Amino acid sequence: MLGHRTALLTNRRVVLLQDSGGQLAPLATVPLPAPFGDLDRIEAAQVADGTLLSFIAGYRRYDGVSAAPQVSYLVDAAGRVTEVGRRELAHDFPALFEHRDWWVSPVLYAVVSLPDMLIEKGIVPDHGASRFAPLLLPRPAPVWTAMIALALASCLLASWWTHRAMLGPRARLAWCLASLLLGLPALLSLMVLQPRAERETLAAADVPAPAPTAAPV
Repeated sequence: MLGHRTALLTNRRVVLLQDSGGQLAPLATVPLPAPFGDLDRIEAAQVADGTLLSFIAGYRRYDGVSAAPQVSYLVDAAGRVTEVGRRELAHDFPALFEHRDWWVSPVLYAVVSLPDMLIEKGIVPDHGASRFAPLLLPRPAPVWTAMIALALASCLLASWWTHRAMLGPRARLAWCLASLLLGLPALLSLMVLQPRAERETLAAADVPAPAPTAAPV
């Protein structure tokens, strides 16, 4: 309640209702400046010129959402909506930290995230957004660079490791492709599953051959 006004929040907008003869009548509609799930806080206050609404986004910036604006609107007595302030909030952590769940292995990130997207959990969705929108978030250039570099490094290390482990051509190809697609988790799995084979092969190669015995005269 804001004096004789009431603010109603939806996942698309804020509707200001005004008391008119004992009934609430729509006065103004203020579209949300950011998706509903990104909003961290909405504040409303009655001022001399009307009603001041302040939207602070950034709730999901640690999940990969880069935009975090703070936008303020003034709704005057006639119901006119005027934007009176806007600024972009600075991020507290580097991009690689905020996107860490994605660039380590985008494929595994999608696999782990799909169950939460497919199961209805009673969360208010963003207006007009697909439930698969988190998989399509834009990623900053440093995050893409880190993802590509890590995938290539994992593939090269998998090639070297499988060669030392004396694996067959098909097994080597499968592990290299898995490390390229899944990244570091696949490489670590390879190192856990194949270290004994490598040590046994090297140990066998170091066993000295028996010395030849002289034939009896």
